[in-house]
Amino acid sequence: MRISGAGEVDALRSFVGVFEGCEELLVGPGEDDCAVMELGDDLLVQSSDMFLDGVHFPEEATPRQVGWHAAAASVADVASMGARPLGLTLSIAVPAERDLGLLGGVAKGANEAMRRAGGCVSGGDLSRGELCVDCGVVGTVSGDGPILRGGAVEGDAVCVTGTLGGAAAGEAVLVEGLDIPSRRDAVGRLLEPPLRVDEGLRLAGSATAATDLSDGLFRGMEVISERSGVGLTVDPERVPLHPSAVEAVEAGRDVEGLVDGGGDYELLFTAPPGEAERLGFPVIGWVGGDDVRLGGSRDLGGYDAFR
Repeated sequence: MRISGAGEVDALRSFVGVFEGCEELLVGPGEDDCAVMELGDDLLVQSSDMFLDGVHFPEEATPRQVGWHAAAASVADVASMGARPLGLTLSIAVPAERDLGLLGGVAKGANEAMRRAGGCVSGGDLSRGELCVDCGVVGTVSGDGPILRGGAVEGDAVCVTGTLGGAAAGEAVLVEGLDIPSRRDAVGRLLEPPLRVDEGLRLAGSATAATDLSDGLFRGMEVISERSGVGLTVDPERVPLHPSAVEAVEAGRDVEGLVDGGGDYELLFTAPPGEAERLGFPVIGWVGGDDVRLGGSRDLGGYDAFR
């Protein structure tokens, strides 16, 4: 079977299924947003992401935006675990004929994002090739322990840390020429996603499960459902929309398609209703049943790297 036929989920399972764990590895590859490793009395989380020119960032992105996006996307994995980012390794392959300023711009964006997130760029590598940015991030977990995907229980509230659909609206502006008043803001949301480290730290000890919404709302619901063994239902009318997404809906775009477009990097989490109310984030659904539903849809799919 070709990788394109298998899709990203099955391709990942085939890839990580070869790896052998070690005594210090508590949560292994593919099990959550980050691996969790025991280091003496401390717990470390670790994740990596790869970003390709023309796939993960459009030609309109400045070098600084490329660096910010790559670092912010990597930090989102750490934030969803309720952890604090420490260091990011930034490795770049670049055609030799490209301007030297490209490297400095990517580095500047990644540095700004990591400093804003409370960590730093700790190293990296350079090589010649088609433009590719690869990030490895390490973080540390508080005494409340990491928030895993597998802790949701029936009766929990489903919540999100911020507005959705802005990145999908930005992509529609660039790719399809969507004409909305907030075109610049929409593109900014796509290319410079927010950092949700403080929000993730607030969730530690309260959320029962969490993941970051890199690949769309439906896919985020799916991974929590799969690991927790419970169904999730979200009411699209309760999902907070980015102002650009509101304008996109007014221009005829579908709400479910926007919130499932990916690239928002907000945190989706579950929590007991009382804890959800105390935390103060929007409640958009509930945990229960056997399947995953975003409104009336059960097969939206979200972003898939191989399709």
